[in-house]
Amino acid sequence: MHLPLVALGFLVPPRVSLQVVLVVPFLSSMATGMPPLFPTVPAMVAELGTVCLVGWTLFVKFSKPWALALPAALAAGILAGDAATWVLLTLGPALGIHVPRTTTILARTAAALPGYAIQLAGVPLLVRAVRTRLPEWEVTP
Repeated sequence: MHLPLVALGFLVPPRVSLQVVLVVPFLSSMATGMPPLFPTVPAMVAELGTVCLVGWTLFVKFSKPWALALPAALAAGILAGDAATWVLLTLGPALGIHVPRTTTILARTAAALPGYAIQLAGVPLLVRAVRTRLPEWEVTP
């Protein structure tokens, strides 16, 4: 799910990509049970929304190269997702959910490392392929 949503952040303006990011993780959770609704879906929305916003801003608005825009966007997304996870798990006991915050955040980030490597390699290829097949597709801020 991450690869197309991250690529979307580099192809369409944030107002569009953020709407998609708000809906897709919830639909996936309802349809397949993955990702888990709490705390993963809200954290994923925070992470992917941040990646799309930062990626668009750096790559399109400020014309920064892939080598800067994509890693910076992913790093910002990791921080946003981890912060959202921390907040949700801090509120968890009030909801009857007791999960260790630090362990969960470390596990979440460590488990995602291979996915980040794939995104660093795949997103530029995917965006380039879309732009090649649709030359009239002009990305404007």
